[in-house]
Amino acid sequence: MQNTVDKNDPCPCGSSKKYKHCCQRKEKQLAAFASRQQPMVAGWLALGMQALRSGQKEQAQAWYEKVIQVSQSNSDAWLWLGVIHHQNGNTGDALESIAKAINYKPLSAQPHVILGNVNKDLKRYVEAEANYKDALKISPNSVEALNNLGTLFCELEKFDEAAGCFNRVVLLQPKYAEGYNNLGTVLVAQSKIADARTAFQSALDLNPEYGQAYLNLGDTYMKAAPHLALEHFEKAVLYEPHSFLAWVHLGKIHAWTLKLDEARKCFQKAYSINPLGGIRIMDALMLPTIMGTLEEVHAIRGDFEKNLEVLIAEKVSVMDPVREFCAANFHLAYHGINDRPLQQRIAQFYEQACPSLLYTASHCKMPRQNEGRKRLGFYSQFIVKHSVAASCQALIESLAASGKFDLFIISGTEVDDDTVRAAYPSIGGNFIRVGAKLVAVREQIAALELDVLVYLDIGMEPLGYFLGYSRLAHVQCVAGGHPVTTGIGNIDYFLSGELIETPDAQTHYSEKLVTLPYGLLYISKPTPPERYKSRLELGLPEAGNIYLVPFVLHKLHPDFDVAMQDILWKDQNGTIVLIGDKIFPEYSAKLSDRFDKTIDGAVRSRVRFGPWQANAEDFMSVIHHAAVILDTFHFGMGTTISPIAAVGTPFVTFPSDFQRGRVGLYFCKLMGLEDFVATSIEEYVELAVSISTDSLKREELRARFLAQSPVLFKNAAAIEDFENFLKSC
Repeated sequence: MQNTVDKNDPCPCGSSKKYKHCCQRKEKQLAAFASRQQPMVAGWLALGMQALRSGQKEQAQAWYEKVIQVSQSNSDAWLWLGVIHHQNGNTGDALESIAKAINYKPLSAQPHVILGNVNKDLKRYVEAEANYKDALKISPNSVEALNNLGTLFCELEKFDEAAGCFNRVVLLQPKYAEGYNNLGTVLVAQSKIADARTAFQSALDLNPEYGQAYLNLGDTYMKAAPHLALEHFEKAVLYEPHSFLAWVHLGKIHAWTLKLDEARKCFQKAYSINPLGGIRIMDALMLPTIMGTLEEVHAIRGDFEKNLEVLIAEKVSVMDPVREFCAANFHLAYHGINDRPLQQRIAQFYEQACPSLLYTASHCKMPRQNEGRKRLGFYSQFIVKHSVAASCQALIESLAASGKFDLFIISGTEVDDDTVRAAYPSIGGNFIRVGAKLVAVREQIAALELDVLVYLDIGMEPLGYFLGYSRLAHVQCVAGGHPVTTGIGNIDYFLSGELIETPDAQTHYSEKLVTLPYGLLYISKPTPPERYKSRLELGLPEAGNIYLVPFVLHKLHPDFDVAMQDILWKDQNGTIVLIGDKIFPEYSAKLSDRFDKTIDGAVRSRVRFGPWQANAEDFMSVIHHAAVILDTFHFGMGTTISPIAAVGTPFVTFPSDFQRGRVGLYFCKLMGLEDFVATSIEEYVELAVSISTDSLKREELRARFLAQSPVLFKNAAAIEDFENFLKSC
C-alpha cells in the first residue's frame, strides 16, 4: 500500500482524511508496536511451550492466542495451537491452525511433520505419508520426518520402506537411541532377529536406562531364551514402571516358569496402568503348564470355570483379543476331561466380549460357484520345523503337486520364505505370509475367496484361534494338530479317522466329526544313524532296563504317576527316563515335587530326567537304548511315532476316551499290532514290564514292529481319502 499510494492522496480505507493523516500513521504505529512486542512474543512462545510440556494445555493455549493477537502471522503460535486443538479432539480447528502455520512459514519442515502426525492419528495414512514427504522435500535430512515416516510405514506393514527410513536416521544421527530402537522393531518384523538384537543393544549402549529398548530386546528372546528375556523385562519395568506392556511380558515369563502368583501380580499391575479387558482375561484364565496332583488339577480347572463365569457376568469386553493378549486355552486339553462344554462356553464368552470376531468375508455371503478348481487354504503358524509340520507337510505338498486344487498355505511363521518354499516346492507363489494383526490377516485371507479353509491346529496359538471365529471360507475345518474341539460355531468340521474315534465321539466335538478311513496320517520316515551313541554319551543310566517317556512334560497327567510307580515296583532293575524340557528346567523341578507326593519313596529315585536331545539322530539313539516306550495318558503320542517306528523299539499304550489319548491305539490298528495296547492301567503295567524283562518277547515285537511300520509312512490312501472329502465339500 505504501508503495502505490502517495501520502497526500485520499486514504484507501475510505476515510475523508489524506493517507498521511490516516492509515499511514496507524501503520507506522503498528509497526513500532510490533517491534516493541517482539521480545514479549518470544517470551510468550516460551511460556506456552513450557505450559504445554507440563500438561497445562489451557494455559499454553492462552499464551499462543496472546501471541496471535499481536502477531497474527506467527507460524509457531499457530502450529502449537494446532497441536493443542488436536490433543483436545478438535480436529477441524487443529487442521486449520496447522494449515495457517504452513501458510505463514511454507519453507519450514516442522509444520508438515506435525500435520503428518495429526493425519496419522486420524488414520488418514495417505495424507500423513504425503505430509512427511513434503517435510523431507524441504529438509531431506530431517531426522524427525524420517523417523515419523518410518513409524507410519511400520503401522502399514511396509517394512522395507520403514527400514530404509530408520537406516537413514541412524546414519544421520548415530547417537540417536530411538532411531536404533525403531530400526530394531522393523528388523524383528522382517524376521532378522540377530540384526534386531544388535540394533536394540546399540540403543541401550547409547542410553542404558532406555526401558522400551529393554522391552524390545527381551521380546526377541521370549521363545528362544525366556530366562534371558526375563532379565531384560525386569530392567524394562525398572526404567519404565508405567509401561503396561513390559509388565504383561514379565507376567508371561513368570507364568511360563510356573510362578503363577508373580505372574498375577504383573498382570494386575499392567491392568492398573491400562485396563484392557484382555489383560484381565489373561489373568483370570491362566493355567499352569505342568499339572500338579489330581486334586490340584481339578481345583485349577474349577477356578478357571468360575473365573470364566465372572467374566461373562461382568460383560468384560475386548477390542482385539490377539493384541490384548488373550490366549487359546491350550492346556485344558491335557486334563483328561471332555472339553466340549467348556470350549463352547469360552467361545460364547468371546463372541459376547468381542462381537467383531464374527466377521464374514464378502464372498461367503453369496452362493458358492461350483465352476473350476476349488480354492483350498491351509492355515498354521507351524508349517516348518514343528510337530504340526511333521504331520501335515508331506500331505499338503502332495495335494499341491497334484494340481487338482488352487492351494494356498497361509502362515505367519518366523521361518524365511526360501525355507518354506523348499519344504513345499509345489506351492509356487501361493505361500501367503501374514502378520500379527487380526483384522489385517482376516482381510488378507478373505481376499483369497477360498472354498475350503483347513486350520491345522486351532488352539496352539492366539491368532489362529481367533481367526476361527470368522467365516473366511464357505467350508471351514480343523485338523488334529491340537486334537481337541474348538467350541467355535464357524468351524464346520473336525477331521479325524475311523480307527481312532470311539462310537460316541461326536459328543466330544462342537464341529461335525469327519472320520476318514486312514485319517490324515502322511508322515515321513527318518533314517536312523549309522552308529547309535552309547548310554554314557547320551546321559542315560548305564545299566538296567530303561522305560522311556520321550514326550513333552506337559503331557504327564497325575494318573500316569500310578503306572510309573507300579512298573518300578515290578521291575527292580528298571528306571523310568523322562526327557527334560529344552528351555525350562522349572518343568522338571515341578514334576519332581509332584512325584515326591504321588510316587512311593522306595522307587521314587528311579524316575529320572534325561537331557533334551535337539539332534534327531541322538534322539533315535535314546529310543534305541530303551527297552520299551511308555505312551502317556490321557494325552498320548503323536508324530514322535516316526523316530520310534524307524528304530523299532516296542511301545505300550492305554487309550483314553478322547482322540488325543487314542493316537497310539490308532497306530497299532494301522499296523495290526494290538499286542501293544492295554485295556487298563494294570494291564499297561504288566505289558510294559513283560516287554522290558523278556528279551525274546521284546525282539520278536521289535521285528514285527519294523515289518509293519511302513504303513505309517506316506500312505497314499490318506491323500485319496482327503481328496474325496474336499471334493464333497
